[in-house]
Amino acid sequence: MKNDNTQLSMTVTLQPDADKGIEKLVMAVDYKNKETNQKLKFDLTMELVDFEKIPTFPSEKNIVNKQELDALMADINIEQLK
Repeated sequence: MKNDNTQLSMTVTLQPDADKGIEKLVMAVDYKNKETNQKLKFDLTMELVDFEKIPTFPSEKNIVNKQELDALMADINIEQLK
């Protein structure tokens, strides 16, 4: 389908990296519609950062159970009413 009033162009640039494969991706988008006089132009840059290790999940003794949480909330409510 051809539409002479609408123009859309997109340029994608990849910056290679020896270790990660891709270091950066830049995408430039340009949209124009002559009939409605609409224009949209933007650039999107994505950088691939090094992997960060997720911290270990807390042990069972470091997790508050429902009874402890209820008691804590009750104490907070009592203190706020004073």
